[in-house]
Amino acid sequence: MMWFLGAGASAASNIPTAWDMIWDFKRSIYCSANRVPISACDNVADPSTKRRIQDFCDSLPDSPKEDSTEEYSHYFKKAHPKESIRRKYIERLVSNGVPSFGYLSLASLMKLGDAPIIWTTNFDRMLEDAVARVYGSTSKLTVASRGSNVDPNRALAESNFPLYVKLHGDFQSQDLNNTEEELLSQDENMMHCMSTATRSRGMVVVGYSGRDKSVMDGFRASLHAGKGFPNGLFWIHRPGREPLPEVTSFISEANAAGVDANIVLADTFDEFTSDVLGQMPNVPQETKDLLEQRPRRISNHRPGTVNGSWPVIRTNAFPVIKFPSVCRKVVCEIGGYSEIREAVETAGVDVLCGRNRSGVLAFGEDDDIRAAFGGHSISEFSLHNIEPRKLRGGQSAEFGLLYDAIGKALVRQCPLDFADTKAKRTLVVRSGMVNDAVFDLLRKETRALAGQVPGTPYKFREAIRLRLDYQRDRLWLLIEPTVRVMGDLSLADRQMAKDFIRDRLARRYNDRWNALLDAWAFILFGKNKTCEFASYDCSSGVDACFEISRTSGFSWRGGVR
Repeated sequence: MMWFLGAGASAASNIPTAWDMIWDFKRSIYCSANRVPISACDNVADPSTKRRIQDFCDSLPDSPKEDSTEEYSHYFKKAHPKESIRRKYIERLVSNGVPSFGYLSLASLMKLGDAPIIWTTNFDRMLEDAVARVYGSTSKLTVASRGSNVDPNRALAESNFPLYVKLHGDFQSQDLNNTEEELLSQDENMMHCMSTATRSRGMVVVGYSGRDKSVMDGFRASLHAGKGFPNGLFWIHRPGREPLPEVTSFISEANAAGVDANIVLADTFDEFTSDVLGQMPNVPQETKDLLEQRPRRISNHRPGTVNGSWPVIRTNAFPVIKFPSVCRKVVCEIGGYSEIREAVETAGVDVLCGRNRSGVLAFGEDDDIRAAFGGHSISEFSLHNIEPRKLRGGQSAEFGLLYDAIGKALVRQCPLDFADTKAKRTLVVRSGMVNDAVFDLLRKETRALAGQVPGTPYKFREAIRLRLDYQRDRLWLLIEPTVRVMGDLSLADRQMAKDFIRDRLARRYNDRWNALLDAWAFILFGKNKTCEFASYDCSSGVDACFEISRTSGFSWRGGVR
């Protein structure tokens, strides 16, 4: 089997994915055009920030549709018009990468002779670094990339394996493929090599979205009327988001041509390669030792021993046992999220809202929801199912709505406040309650829950940042203990605040973090094993109710789940 690696394969190696880069480009364009500091849009995962940036990008002439295959090249060129700057950008992104377990597993498969040819659209050198670790050097690895002197066709003919072909170039190359014009025409020599290689081998595609038209055209040409990919074609896809239409149509074409082509679901590149390596016979002992280092699986067991095993790492993820299965749906004549938010503010009601193609999604009293949207010709007032599959990936309107709802529920029932009206993801110790007994554990670890930032008029408070994530068929609430400097800070003051927070957090090592998690768990859940939270106390409407466990996830030696 050959392997084809996309940007997703390098995500665990601290290399941004194509999706990450696209949103970095959009953010840069938005902030530059509107003279907004980049720091003000740090969290593009926040639905409101993401929507604001996307609405602006959609307003620009000739902008591609969101999630279309043209986004990467279009926004890369618009954000960084000069080729030299694009190359420096790529070099900066890949410079801090460290090969993940997935790359080490793949390098082990290469050494076993089971992955002779690797193709990639990536610029980084994670595979080369992994080969150096597994083989002891890179002397046996043949690397062909744009602008290099290595002819991949000759290497293939002479069986100079393992062979690594970098279709878009190496990050230090002067010849990179980034823009639409560059991506439309791959190196004919490399594509001919791929076409030849697919006549006798199958292929595993992992971490690749299918956004490059020239690569997808190369895949189609490699079908060879059903004679290509004789050992099958397996497109590894992460659950939660539908594959791009280009991928599903290609798989259908391959099957119609007689190729055994499949979309295979797997959570991560690391776990998939680990599982593959674990099924190989006659694995050398040094490779088995490497396999013993495979990523641990999150468990929700209480600390202690289980089947003779013991917890290795505590996570800051608390299982959300129950969450809303429905919300209110309103179909009316209204635009995007900014217009929805304006309607709610104008009506002066307390309603949580989101927006998808079917209509406005909301939690709150029905009378309040009607007051907000009654002037927009409501044609449907019904319920909308919140399906778990829509929560995977964290990009849906349903996910954003739950994100807002869980923060509101915690503030409603715990002695906490939102840091400010915009920072709905950061909760701070409530003013006037810093001496309350509920904060005794936290006070013991931090010494002061609130105070004055030295040499400034600003106050600080202990805080937590919230994040939701849907993994392993479960919703998790992640909390990150931090410090928040309060007030409307100027640009210069923001840097001062960052320095103060960094210094205050600097000595919070593992034992302190563990104690801080215990302290915050007590603040949120008390001594209860689980705790129920609600965003409202609705008499007539749809409330957002959650049940959360106070025992955070643990990583266990031996893979206990």
